[in-house]
Amino acid sequence: MQDANEFHDLDDAYDVITMTDEDGAEREFAVLEAVQYGAHTYLLVAEDDFADTDADGEAVILKEIKQDGEEVVYEIVEDDAEFANVSVLFASEGDDYDIEL
Repeated sequence: MQDANEFHDLDDAYDVITMTDEDGAEREFAVLEAVQYGAHTYLLVAEDDFADTDADGEAVILKEIKQDGEEVVYEIVEDDAEFANVSVLFASEGDDYDIEL
């Protein structure tokens, strides 16, 4: 499980979240899209340096688990059925990217 504790802008293109993992290491991710599915918010995120390369990047889907003030806790979606359902939503929303499963 990871928590997002800082939001800022990356070249006015994507919001960037700083995630702190269970070991305390921080990594930045660009938020490509956010969707609501059921009672949860899902984020499609990629490493924030993906914009600096011409290569196709990989992204992950994060599920909001809880929000406590400014701190939001996310976890990577690992359930295959949930992942497939949310991926369809992202595919229908995203004009700037292609989703391959």
